[in-house]
Amino acid sequence: MVQSSVRAESPIIGIQLSSAYEPSKIACLCESHNLYLEQEADRKRYNELTEDGPGIRMKLLAGLLRVADILEESRRRATRPKAGTLLLDITSQKHWWRHYYTEDVVFNQADRSVVIWFDFPPDKFDSYSRIIPELQKPWIEAEFNRHAATFNKYAANWTVKAQLKVKQYSNTLSMPDTVTTAMISELQSRHLKEDERRRAILLSTFQESRPHIEQRLDQLREKKSSMSPGEYLKGLSDLSNELWEIGSKRSAIMNLVFEFDRSNQQLATAQRMEIGTRLLEMCLEEGSPNLVKGWVPALLETARNLDQSHRYLFPCLRAIANWFVASCDYASAKQVFSEAIKATTDQDEILLLNAICRELDFANGELGSIIGTSELESLND
Repeated sequence: MVQSSVRAESPIIGIQLSSAYEPSKIACLCESHNLYLEQEADRKRYNELTEDGPGIRMKLLAGLLRVADILEESRRRATRPKAGTLLLDITSQKHWWRHYYTEDVVFNQADRSVVIWFDFPPDKFDSYSRIIPELQKPWIEAEFNRHAATFNKYAANWTVKAQLKVKQYSNTLSMPDTVTTAMISELQSRHLKEDERRRAILLSTFQESRPHIEQRLDQLREKKSSMSPGEYLKGLSDLSNELWEIGSKRSAIMNLVFEFDRSNQQLATAQRMEIGTRLLEMCLEEGSPNLVKGWVPALLETARNLDQSHRYLFPCLRAIANWFVASCDYASAKQVFSEAIKATTDQDEILLLNAICRELDFANGELGSIIGTSELESLND
């Protein structure tokens, strides 16, 4: 349309373009604006179209145009009368309602932020605020990120924020249940794709890192005879932690657990508590509590002889109590949880451990300790 309007008697775009308008550059901006940059071919074409020319910063213009368009996603573009005249498919309906719930987009020059204001029906605020911003905000952030290098170059960088507040006396309408379901489905699909991406990254990291860690393990084993038990266990523990971090969890445990069983008494107390607690947490997370039953009682005895302010006391007692739970020894678990509660001042941890103790009482049928003896007698009556 732009090309056919150059020196045309009846220009399609309503303006007769001369060379002074730089029509070729305008045509490049128009095409680049409509490319889907998630595709490699489109990214390549975009770079070809937006090469800077003499006196014209094409990449900056193209980026500003794309960002300006995506930020014009407010209810000014989603009027109810207009919607009533359209027969929209479900994809278009989702897009329309996202516009409708975006009350405004505000630029704050002071802190270089773009604030997206949302307005939801008060009775649907909790559910809509968990769905729509999560669909809307990443879409906008992704477009900003595509042009970050160019925007930074020209000091045009901004931070995207969302403003979520219950608006008193809001008369905003609720969207149809079919649209809500479709939005939730889209959100779930995004999360699954993100999980797949994370798994792919983790697998790649695992494949690249494991041979190097295994090589260092072999080197450590070759030096074992010239090292003290404490030095050797510390080295094993560090490498096991690295294996754990890259996702090789079973290897992380098996490389350390039996050596720790044999030699942990030769470690200094703090080191034994640190390594033992971490190894115990690993075994519990992997569902292998039986691997540590040989040395957990000794670790508990060590913990009970420590000063209440010792930094490893609370995490060690908490891990041992969880081990008793996994072993179905609820009486011992309650006892150690009580000791752990005394060893911390963190109120959130105290509340959590007390709640776990109540759950154990319930599992054992000890209702009196949960609701009180007098209440229980009343219920029995």
